[in-house]
Amino acid sequence: MPQLNPQDSRQGNVRAIFEARLVENVRDRRVAKLGVFDDVLNQIFAIKEELKRYPDFRVSKSGPELFWEEESTLILEEETAVELGDPRAGSLMTLLWGDPSLIEDGTIALAGPDLSECTQRKIPFGLVILAGAQFPDEYEFFRNLKDAFYAVKLKGFMARMLPSRNTIWCRVSKDAILQGFTLFHLGNAVIDSIKKVPGVSAAQVIMVTSTKEQVEKLKTVAEGAKRIVDAMVKMYSELNFDCESCDYRDVCETVNELKRIRDRLRKKVGDRQEDRR
Repeated sequence: MPQLNPQDSRQGNVRAIFEARLVENVRDRRVAKLGVFDDVLNQIFAIKEELKRYPDFRVSKSGPELFWEEESTLILEEETAVELGDPRAGSLMTLLWGDPSLIEDGTIALAGPDLSECTQRKIPFGLVILAGAQFPDEYEFFRNLKDAFYAVKLKGFMARMLPSRNTIWCRVSKDAILQGFTLFHLGNAVIDSIKKVPGVSAAQVIMVTSTKEQVEKLKTVAEGAKRIVDAMVKMYSELNFDCESCDYRDVCETVNELKRIRDRLRKKVGDRQEDRR
């Protein structure tokens, strides 16, 4: 980097621009190494940058001050203060992973009103969970991540997930909101649970309650991730490597990491067959 005089405001501006471009270049190289969710994560980060322009966008850090009592809760309709993610209002839940260096560890971002600020009972809800991890087996890791998320049980909060549709439908009780429960408490609990999964060294959460359109924008991106996950699960569960007849051929042709997973599994199956002879 050129040596600039910090007292020269014009040169200072040049230096700031130069450093910003350098950071962007480093980030681009990191994204290129992420693996199976390269394109999806790029799009998620781009949407997050757009959300930052909204006045109700805010960020918090996970920590003990956001702890909320754990409890499996059944919330009846008459006890409900807010419903998040009613399919008619807009709903999304997606769980992705990538290079730990890219994940903003402990960050909880919210675009839209928090629970006590809601003026309607039913509001859109988008929940994006990002884990930074290194692991030997993608399928096993994915199952562990899902289990960690499903294990989140908070007093006054109830959730129903439908992974096949990337949706989540939640109820928050009136008592919980009166006691101060916020979406940042939820994000904190999710991050805490995800980081207990072996191999995970970073986790962040992005939540959207602003508009159905913003949730649907994220959902369109998440559909691409779901196709990738479905292709991966099919490879692991069926161990069928006939790409010509596979419904996910188009996905594997565009995601290089899936090809590497396929080749590794194919070799593993071949080695087992050799051992049996």
